[in-house]
Amino acid sequence: WCESRLDPNAVSSGGGNHGLFQINTVHRADFEAVTGVEFFDGVYDPDLNSRYARWLYDQEGWSPWACA
Repeated sequence: WCESRLDPNAVSSGGGNHGLFQINTVHRADFEAVTGVEFFDGVYDPDLNSRYARWLYDQEGWSPWACA
């Protein structure tokens, strides 16, 4: 809820974070490797965004996300 208000099309105010779990463009290469889909073709798909978020969480825990 904190990241996107559950909107799979959400974009952060700065434009660098995308989709349901607000995946940052710095993760573009990993997103593409994990999902097999180009970043902007898949980052707004809630299933792909969630799958990548889970993978990222398994690698780094909550540190990629900062909800205030």
